[in-house]
Amino acid sequence: MGFGQWLRKVLGVDGDAARGGSGDSVNGSAAGSSGDFAVRVGSCSDRGRRDNNEDNLFIDADQHVYMVADGMGGQAAGEIASQLAVDLIPVRLKKLSPAVQTDAVAQEITQSFLEANEKILERGAEDPAAQNLGTTSVVAMIRDGKLLIAHIGDSRAYRMRDHKLEALTVDHNLAQALVNAGSIPEDDLKNHRYKNVLYKYLGMKESGVEPDIKVVDIAVGDRFLLASDGVTGSISDEEIIREMVRRNDPQSCAMEIVRLALDNGSKDNATAIVIYVDVA
Repeated sequence: MGFGQWLRKVLGVDGDAARGGSGDSVNGSAAGSSGDFAVRVGSCSDRGRRDNNEDNLFIDADQHVYMVADGMGGQAAGEIASQLAVDLIPVRLKKLSPAVQTDAVAQEITQSFLEANEKILERGAEDPAAQNLGTTSVVAMIRDGKLLIAHIGDSRAYRMRDHKLEALTVDHNLAQALVNAGSIPEDDLKNHRYKNVLYKYLGMKESGVEPDIKVVDIAVGDRFLLASDGVTGSISDEEIIREMVRRNDPQSCAMEIVRLALDNGSKDNATAIVIYVDVA
């Protein structure tokens, strides 16, 4: 048994995946309304220094479903996994009636992750070149004046309110698990050897692929960020706050956050969705 396997056994977690892998970028903006709120959205995905982009994103401004997926497994495998995630997970969510309550929505989100995991495993079994494919996923969905955040892996969600940034997700990597267990201090997290080794992700053969789900309230003036670790690993909270405060356009904000991450030395693909909540 290798050290990583032993560590997962000690911590009670399953599975692992290491990250595979001046760039082309994909940008987009959208707007919609939800009850008492108006929502504006901007997005940017850039391959950065990589030859290809294993990140994918999804935005449905009418149904208020937003998603970032960061594929892994190397080259085409990562792209396939993240594309499958953004193709499969939103389909189930977009079919939900507005009358469906928050608890039932959370159950549907969980089921959509489980189904996506099965499809990714099936694709890996069919293609020898994609046997190790997997992906992170972070999904945000506005429902009944609240935001549901579901995630698996180390793509993150944040909320900025009153110039303060709050992390809405906790990474599913072994370094974070060590912090949670009290084995290492949080200050060691950023540069720890296991910060890129995931114990929970889509494409796992083991059980336990249900996402963590968090429900938060929404207020006018809130600004949310969904991002892959190519962004969050190379940009500070202060930089995120600065750009969200100074930029009234979410598209401009998303593009600048990605640019800053790459300029700061990110070696990964970088993807961000920025959501602004305004008065209806």
